[in-house]
Amino acid sequence: MKLIQQYSIYATDVEVTDAIDITEHIDVVVYMSEEVKEGLAVQHVISQTYNFLQQDKVNEAKTVTVGVMSGNLRIAQITVDMDKFKAGEHIINSVLDGSKNDKMDDEVRDYVKVMELW
Repeated sequence: MKLIQQYSIYATDVEVTDAIDITEHIDVVVYMSEEVKEGLAVQHVISQTYNFLQQDKVNEAKTVTVGVMSGNLRIAQITVDMDKFKAGEHIINSVLDGSKNDKMDDEVRDYVKVMELW
């Protein structure tokens, strides 16, 4: 599966587990530089997830889970229902409107609230 090469300029690593044939699911874990504030890190990942979700192979999945790591901590995780994801004018809302919030630490939650992202 082709990865978006610039998943984020602040990403140190990206892991993709393609289990479409078994569970109709893809799992993505993005390891972000600890130098980036947690809220901004999640914003970068969600923005790039928009492009990732539009790949033909990804569209074969029913769900896509995207986790965001800062150091050894998972600071956020969403699961996108591909039937609910609709590419639209607002990139972040397009992803989040089709997603379930699995995990969000307090700093990320505050950032999302202040920035009115979700």
